[in-house]
Order: sequence, then C-alpha cells, then structure tokens
Amino acid sequence: MSKKKDKKDIRWVRNTVAFAKLFVLGIILIGIPLILILFYRDTLLSTDFWSQLPDRLARHSLISFLVLIVLQAIQIIICILPGQPIQLASSYMYGVIGGYCISIIGAIIGCLITYRLAHFLGVDAMHIIFGEEKVQNYMKKLNSGKALTIVFLIYLVPGIPKDLMSYIAGISNIELKPFLLVSTLGRSPGILGSLLIGYLLGQKELYRDRHRRGDHAPFCSDGASETENESLRKLKNTRINYREKAENYKDKCHAYFGSESD
Repeated sequence: MSKKKDKKDIRWVRNTVAFAKLFVLGIILIGIPLILILFYRDTLLSTDFWSQLPDRLARHSLISFLVLIVLQAIQIIICILPGQPIQLASSYMYGVIGGYCISIIGAIIGCLITYRLAHFLGVDAMHIIFGEEKVQNYMKKLNSGKALTIVFLIYLVPGIPKDLMSYIAGISNIELKPFLLVSTLGRSPGILGSLLIGYLLGQKELYRDRHRRGDHAPFCSDGASETENESLRKLKNTRINYREKAENYKDKCHAYFGSESD
C-alpha cells in the first residue's frame, strides 16, 4: 500500500513540476507578444503597416531574408503550422538556392530550439502536451538501434507528421548532432520540391508582368531585359524617323517633278 502511495506522490510531484515549467513557458510566449503590442500598439494594429509590409521587405532584402528564416524556425517550433507557404515565398523572392538556404537554416534553428526545449521540459510535460501514448510510441522508435534510419524516413516521406519528432528526440537517447544532420538530409527533397514550385510561380508572374508592360525581350535578368528594350525602342524610333523623312522627300519630289512637267 505504501509503495502505491509513494508512486502516486512521485507522479504528483513530477506532474506538478511539468505544469510549472509549462506555465512559465506560456507566460514567456504570451508575454512577449503582449509587451510588443503594449509598446507598439499603434503600429502593429495599423492596417497601413501590414499593407506596406511586403513592399518594405522587398526594399530591404537582408531583413526579409532574416524574417523568412525566423518564420521557418517558428513553423518548426509550432508544429501544427504548415511550412510550404514559407518555402514558396522564399523561392519566389530569392530563387531555389536562396530559398533552400532560408529553409534549411530556419529548420535547423527550429529543431535545435525544440530539442533543447523538450529536454528542459522533460517527459512528463511532453505527455501533457502530446499525449502519453503517442510520446511513448515515438520514444520506442528513437531509442531503438535503427533510430537514425527511422528519423530519415519520417522526414523523407511526405504526409507524415515530422516536427513532433524534434520534440521527442529531445527526451530520447538520440544525440543532437546526428539528429540535426539526418533530419536535414531527410527533409531536403520535400523542401526542394516546394521551392521549385515557388520559383516557377515567381517566374510565371514575372513573365506576365513583363507581358502586361509590353516587354517581349528574351527572358533573362531584369537589367539585360531593360537594356535590350531601350535599344529596340531607339531602333524603332530611328526607323520611324527615316520613314517619315523618306515620305516627305518623296512628296517633295512628286511636287517638284509635277511642277516641272506642267
């Protein structure tokens, strides 16, 4: 009887500690946005700020690059958020290579934070957040001898919940560096697929924009296209001027020879 009571007491203490950690974490996560709203309320609640934000980010490429990395990391931390919109936006703005750098850096940062955060919160907190059965199922896989292979396949195959894995890895026996390496390799093909779609959408939109402006120059860099268009416009104007001069000269000749024949 005393053993059962001791187990209940230990369980109660562990759950209390887990809830206390989650409470502190919740205060931090809720408190930071509240502080930002308190000090920057007029700016953050202004519709002009959000409507002008894309243009501002486009003018400051470094800031937008860092913002996309932060958003990608947040998507990993808040694992219910989809990651494809961020990847599409990254390749739309920076191409496949730039988008891949953004996505991978953000994913590594996000996995690092979730791994350390889960390690700090402990198993009991993970049970409270995700459910004991699900956590134990993942932990059995990560504590097996084929842990790295399982991690790679889970991140590789589309449709499988992936970002929960980084939390469970933090409370399992798997080391941080191998986990980051294998998860990055596993998620790379899916990221590259999303980035390619975003890049093609960006190129299509750019082509449509040029077509609306009457720019039919070869599809290349913006600078080269503008130079070629300027040359074509000058050539066209020159031809028009020569044609007008020729028509005037022709009329004068007709008038002159007509008067001579009279």
